[in-house]
Amino acid sequence: MAHRILSKRAKVRALLARTGLTAVRWHTLGRGLYCFNYHRIGDPEACAFDRGVYSCSTAHFREHVAMLKERFEVVNLARLLEEGGRPPRKPLALITFDDGYADNYEVAFPTLRELGVTAAFFIPTAFIGGSQLPWWDEIAWSLRNATIERIRLEDAEGDFDLGAEGIERSIEAVLERVKLRTRIPMDEQVREIRARCRPAGSMRDAGARLFMDREQLREMRRAGMDIGSHTHSHRILSHLNGDTQREELEQSKTILEGLLDEPITSVAYPVGRSSSYTPETCQIAESLGYRVGFNFICQSNRLPLSKPFDIFRFGIHRDIDSHELKSHTCFQWI
Repeated sequence: MAHRILSKRAKVRALLARTGLTAVRWHTLGRGLYCFNYHRIGDPEACAFDRGVYSCSTAHFREHVAMLKERFEVVNLARLLEEGGRPPRKPLALITFDDGYADNYEVAFPTLRELGVTAAFFIPTAFIGGSQLPWWDEIAWSLRNATIERIRLEDAEGDFDLGAEGIERSIEAVLERVKLRTRIPMDEQVREIRARCRPAGSMRDAGARLFMDREQLREMRRAGMDIGSHTHSHRILSHLNGDTQREELEQSKTILEGLLDEPITSVAYPVGRSSSYTPETCQIAESLGYRVGFNFICQSNRLPLSKPFDIFRFGIHRDIDSHELKSHTCFQWI
């Protein structure tokens, strides 16, 4: 169903582009804040983990950055905090990355530096240097390397096909399901799926150097990139009690401040849906000294910011080109 809906949206946006409405809208965008969020950049076919995390190819990322630089004033977090209290002279764009994958350093960082553009990278501190892997990649790896052909999860309707033809759809469906199983801790779900799959091979070997290390983060910060928190272990905050949310937010902030020797004032909520964090989450973040919080809801933001701990971001995925990104921005409600 999701693929069919996206296809209909793409057709509507293509029609709007042919009529010239997209071009008109693009040149008359409101003077607000437009945040564009990425995860991984590169070729998903070479990935042994969750391929759905890839936002776009290297070529398309370069197209995006060049186009955004031409249309917007691309700002960093300091400028956002400065401009957040008053309307800007032209639309502002903030480019962000979640999760801290190594290709952010190897692919995205050189492109940004070449084009003279900054971005903010939100880091789950437990994964720095590949010391451990995130739950979504562990689950995807277990499913992709399973020694069984089908898997059934507790309270799920039907089996999931782990054969060559069905594996990508099954990974997407299983990951979507575990996000909704709020009554079961994520680490238990990971263990359940690994036990059922009985995967072959070494996940830790496959995941070596999957995430940026400390020196890479320092280098990017010295070059003008921003570093923010994506909590410590990327657990979905709304699934946790207040004390555990505070631990996730505080531990990440402490580690990053020790690493970079400067205050960390921004956080992006893991998963970022409206159901993934709560008003209590925002209150805890503010009490810890964060000044802005980002979700993953597809909207632009009016300035001045009325809710600095609820900043919307456009999610970039499925390798859209610059024309599709333009349509996505202009007609965000489609």
